[in-house]
Amino acid sequence: MLGTLPVAAHHSFSIFNHEIVKTFTGVVTRVNPDANHLQIFFAPMNDERKNVERGADGKPVVWAVEMTGSAQAAKEGVSVTAFAPGTIFSVSLNPLRSGENAGARVGNLFRCPAKK
Repeated sequence: MLGTLPVAAHHSFSIFNHEIVKTFTGVVTRVNPDANHLQIFFAPMNDERKNVERGADGKPVVWAVEMTGSAQAAKEGVSVTAFAPGTIFSVSLNPLRSGENAGARVGNLFRCPAKK
């Protein structure tokens, strides 16, 4: 009897440009607590830190930062509840080589004080 096994795709970190580090302060829009890589989606704040960056269509620009799996991230204090929508934080990342608005976390995340 032949059985089938599920195939789980997992990417290589070569998709990220490790020669570039971008640092953002942004507002969390949502968190994807995937078992393989927790992702925080956020809208970067403008230079004045008074609003988020917006595209030509007037909608907020959204980036994603990918990190370790959800269990490991939770041990580091990063979870859906700790980084709820509306949380302001700073993060550095290596961006995707494709130019899409996403990257792999570099170093720590820093939550900003409320209303700051």
